[in-house]
Amino acid sequence: MKERLTVAEAAIRLGLSTEAVRQRIRRGGLTSEKINNRLYVVVSSSEDFETNESTPLITTSGETQSSGYQALIEQLQKENERIWDELAKRDEQIHRQDVLLRDALDWRTALTATVQSSSSPERTSTQVSDPVETSLQTSSKRRWWMWFSR
Repeated sequence: MKERLTVAEAAIRLGLSTEAVRQRIRRGGLTSEKINNRLYVVVSSSEDFETNESTPLITTSGETQSSGYQALIEQLQKENERIWDELAKRDEQIHRQDVLLRDALDWRTALTATVQSSSSPERTSTQVSDPVETSLQTSSKRRWWMWFSR
């Protein structure tokens, strides 16, 4: 025996919107009849609608009943926890790298100060020479390329 359902009733049974039911009728996925300018979805009484686990079954009270959604929610929560744990580990790694970099820069600064303080007496002995004397010494030397330019 055939059963006629309105588009709204079929949408409730399928867990779809009324527009989605109309789209399936246009594409030929559902059989329909038009009686007195009203569209009915035709289904045999022994035949039941196919239900997809990704679409919820909506009861007449409007409550959703789907174990598929619950499993999906649990899977997404586990994935979310894993991502947060990974993010916390990455933050810890970045913090350790920052500490190591800061320590290395402090060590470099201390080493540079130590080298400058130990080499400053040597520099003062070379800086004591007369600047006029050094300029005369450099001017008396001919550059190597000047020998060939004559």
